Amino acid sequence: SLGAGAPVGPEDPSVQIGSNIASWLGQRVRISEDQVRLLVAAGGASAVSSAFSAPIAGVFFALEIILNGTFTTGGFGAIMLASVIASAATQAMGLHLEAVGPLNYVLSSPLEIALYVPLGIGMGVLAAGVIRLIYWQRDLWHDRVRIPPMFKPALAGALIGLVGLALPEILGPGREIMNAVLAGELVFPFAVLLLIGGVKLALTAIALGGGFVGGMFAPSLFIGTMFGAAYGQAMRALMPGLDPQSYAIAGMAGLMA
Repeated sequence: SLGAGAPVGPEDPSVQIGSNIASWLGQRVRISEDQVRLLVAAGGASAVSSAFSAPIAGVFFALEIILNGTFTTGGFGAIMLASVIASAATQAMGLHLEAVGPLNYVLSSPLEIALYVPLGIGMGVLAAGVIRLIYWQRDLWHDRVRIPPMFKPALAGALIGLVGLALPEILGPGREIMNAVLAGELVFPFAVLLLIGGVKLALTAIALGGGFVGGMFAPSLFIGTMFGAAYGQAMRALMPGLDPQSYAIAGMAGLMA
């Protein structure tokens, strides 16, 4: 899916693989259900840590998503250990990739803090729309697209490929484009940022609904970056001197949260 250019992320398959291996191992050694759950969380954390070179993000992903906030001090230590070792092992094999960034945050004035409030509200509303769109596309492809299942990814891929001819920035996870925008190396006009973010959102939902294998973590970062950068440009038009990249960072974090 990723090699073919589907606008999805590598984290969901990684998390499933890591968690399933951990679950299988826990059942083989016949440990308790609570210990298996902890092992699954450690496997998921290790997957995120390796995929994004982000061991701390892997820990919090496991605590917030897999364990849903139910953890002990000992469990936290075990997950942290697995996540750090996974990241170190990946880097030792020469596969280290800078996940996001470089991130350069500039606050021109304390008054600027107030501008982040509407951005956060907007990202929350957008995130709700993202979730509903993904579930709607999943149901649409499952219930309304009356073709054999093996042809659904082909149809979705054809749609994505046609759009990708005109807007290649939306293809794949988009790590390079996102990092260039965050670093200020690639500056799109306001309308183009909205277009890229909106099209990426729509085609990610189509890809997942059509049967491509991938996750929403990386696309969420990408979409949040584009909309956050657009918001930053709008604010700079009102208050010259602001740094749009700072709002791109906040938009990325807000949509993912």
